[in-house]
Amino acid sequence: MSRTSADPPGDSQGARVNEWISIVRRARMHDRTKFIAILMASYASANGTDIFPGVARLAVQTGYDYRTVQRHLRQLRDAGLIEPMPRAKMPRRFATPYRLTIADDTFTRIDVPSPAAEDAAVEKIAAAHRGRHKPTARHKNDVQNEPADDP
Repeated sequence: MSRTSADPPGDSQGARVNEWISIVRRARMHDRTKFIAILMASYASANGTDIFPGVARLAVQTGYDYRTVQRHLRQLRDAGLIEPMPRAKMPRRFATPYRLTIADDTFTRIDVPSPAAEDAAVEKIAAAHRGRHKPTARHKNDVQNEPADDP
């Protein structure tokens, strides 16, 4: 589901969470941005809305500085992946609510390989590492189901 900032303010639907997470997992973005994105999705309702953990809570949960979290949330907004929602009748002390979005131009804002391209990259890495790791001998006390020799 594609939503942009041009959608009417009353439209409170976000992107479907599983579709959104699939895009974020494949996206080439800073690991901290991706971590915050996945954490934001963990707060979302099934329709991609009702996300309001707050910057301070995200800072505590990620171990990042408050300003670092703000910067990565801004990057997610700039990529068209999250959007602040109106604070309609919410007290000022409450966190800004967000919704997950997939803007029409998200794929021009950030690099998101297709699932097939990702699978090809995974296979390339896996093939390069096949056969490189040889099983190591077990510890001398780790004998596999062999009875001990009694004199």
